[in-house]
Amino acid sequence: MAETKSRFWPLAQGSGTAVRTAGVLAAGAAALWVGWRHILTSLFAVLSLAVLLFLLYFLRDPERRTPLGPGLFVAPADGRVVALEETHEPVFLRGRVTRISIFMSLADVHVNRAPMAGQVAFATHRAGGFLPAYHRNAPDHNESHFLGLEDGETRIAVKQVAGAFARRIECWVSPGQRLARGQRFG
Repeated sequence: MAETKSRFWPLAQGSGTAVRTAGVLAAGAAALWVGWRHILTSLFAVLSLAVLLFLLYFLRDPERRTPLGPGLFVAPADGRVVALEETHEPVFLRGRVTRISIFMSLADVHVNRAPMAGQVAFATHRAGGFLPAYHRNAPDHNESHFLGLEDGETRIAVKQVAGAFARRIECWVSPGQRLARGQRFG
């Protein structure tokens, strides 16, 4: 089973600073509005609260139940499958592969999970541009992080790709580390 630690509020790893900053800003704006009721303080308070609520929604990281059983894979990301195609992967798998591209919208959980249990055999980060994530050339043009997992004879690759809005990619694992199926890695 993937991570099962209990959390008070399910936020993505590393998002605490942004949420705390927005919370302090919203609280300050509300206090300012209480002390000085004006259209500008009202607008500032509403906008600050909207930013806080958006961050709480966007940075959420709910617990998932990972299915048990041999040979099962889980999706590495929430979102919509936008492409299923045969391609050549020259770096880790070195051959013909089936690529499944998943587009994460603003409404999706932006946390990646290991599709299978295995050891991280390969990891590399590549700087790049920020085309919209749904753009056909985004996987080859945008900033990305490529991760190779292996378990016995089974080898898979997962590529995180930045987009025009979500420009930051995080990957918390490195070669040699073992991941459970469904474990968060970025």
